Order: sequence, then C-alpha cells, then structure tokens
Amino acid sequence: MTNPTLHALLGESIDYAGLYPPASLDEPTAVSMHTRLLGGGASWIGARLVWPASRLVVLGTLAKGHVPTAEPPRTEGAWAISAVTPPIAQWEDFTAALAAVEAFNDRHASPGEPAMRVDCLEVKAANASEIERAIEVLPECFIYWELPVDRDVRGLLIAIADEGFGAKIRTGGTVAAAHPTIEQVAAFIEACTLGRVPFKATAGLHRALRHAVPAIGCTQHGFMNVIVGSCMMHAGAIDRGGLERLLADERPEAFTVDARGITWEGHRITAAQAALARAQLMHSFGSCSYDEPLEDLLAMGLVSKEECA
Repeated sequence: MTNPTLHALLGESIDYAGLYPPASLDEPTAVSMHTRLLGGGASWIGARLVWPASRLVVLGTLAKGHVPTAEPPRTEGAWAISAVTPPIAQWEDFTAALAAVEAFNDRHASPGEPAMRVDCLEVKAANASEIERAIEVLPECFIYWELPVDRDVRGLLIAIADEGFGAKIRTGGTVAAAHPTIEQVAAFIEACTLGRVPFKATAGLHRALRHAVPAIGCTQHGFMNVIVGSCMMHAGAIDRGGLERLLADERPEAFTVDARGITWEGHRITAAQAALARAQLMHSFGSCSYDEPLEDLLAMGLVSKEECA
C-alpha cells in the first residue's frame, strides 16, 4: 500500500501532458498511456489529462473504449480534462476554444457518450488587461492563469485572487532559456503563498530532484523540490531563503517521507499539513511522462514496483 504520507504529498499530482514536448506523442498513444496509468498501480498519482482545447473533438472520438460510458448524474471513473487554450492575444482562436470546451462538456455529459469533463482551463495571460477581458467570456471551469516569471507577479496575482482563480508557472522547456532560475521559482511560490492563490507547475519536471541536463545545457527543477518546498512554505516550516535552498537540493538522502511526516534538513511537516498545502496551494504539475517520475520515486525507496506498474 502506498505510504499515506507520500499519498498526501503526491496523490493526484501529475497532470498527464503526453502530447507536449519532449515526449510529443501522437494523440492515440497519449490517450492509451493515460488509460494505462489510471488502470494500474500508479493510478494514485494521476490527476487530469492535459489536452489542447482546439482538439477536444478528436479526444472525444479517441476516448471511446477507454473511458466509462456516461451515466448521469455521476459516472464512476469519468476522466477530468485540463484544456489548454490559445493565448488571449489570439482572441478569435481563444473564444473559439472556449466554445469548444462548452460543446465538449455538454456532449460528454450525455448518456452513452465517453464520460469526460473539462473542469480546468490553462490560459496564458500577459497582463491584467488580458485577464479582465477574458473573465467576461470564461465557461464554468477552474482557471489556471499562466503568468510570466521574469517579472514581479504580485500585481497579477492580486487581479486573480479575489476571483477564486489559480496561477500557473512554466518551470522549463526544450531550451535552456525556458528554465526560470531558482530565485524566480521561489519568488512565484512565495507570492502565491502570501496571496493565497493555488497554482500548478508545468514543463521540465519529469524527475524528482533538481538535476543537470547536458543535452539542453541547463539544470532542471525537480517536482519533489517544488512540491515539498511549497508545502513547507505553506506550513510556515521554511522561509524564502529556506525555499531557495530546498529548490536547489539535488540529494535524495536529504528528503525523508515516512509515517511521521516529511523532513528536509531538520524541517518537518506532517501528512495533514502536506494535504492542506496541496489543496490550498500546490495543486499539480504537468508532465509528459509518468514513467520518469515513478522511476525516481522507486529509486528513492518511496514506492514499490507494484505501485509503478
């Protein structure tokens, strides 16, 4: 059985983004991979399927035979989808994507259809004016606004906090320049913590801990660094300086997850504190792979082989 503390820390943490680089899977394979995860021993770590809003009709066709048939009012095992929209600056494409989301949700709530629902949108916003414009036309979904990290985001967080929205940070990419610094990631997490804005992270978080990637020429962030750091800051166990040190830590032995809680360099939080932080602050991370995160958790002795199947 999964370590209950680890479940509190990482349960339903991976939004599967197999269509996106570096995996760049074709659509049928991405659907099959998501099906494999949800039906296997690692289902506890899976959350949503990330899909372009403009390709939702294709998803509806591909999902037949993989997804339970809708039986209103509630279908056991229905898929939750996080739809990625075009940037707000591409207004016609953006609004067309929103219409596609509403049509998709209406269709897949009908008896006999594959049971799926877009319950989250990921929207790239450059400034507060774009956010204000988009708010007027948004469907009923939880929104993660992808915010720039090369500047102070506190003003933008204020713009979304009162509306009950979330934020999104891009933590990597296929080139070195796409990777924010430790200081930028720490500033984002601290701002979300103080502003009480939940967030998700995406890109470059395939491995558990921070590590060098010679092929790209940079050092990538680790999902354990980001999640443990966020949970500890939310609980008041570390300050900004501690968060930066934790985000930089590449040592597996520095992190302990056991029945008593999660420990890093003498700082400890309980499973209950981790669960609260996951609910209120660090929701999930997008990854185009399930295998790599689970391989690292296995190597750290945190999961069994059965839980990676």
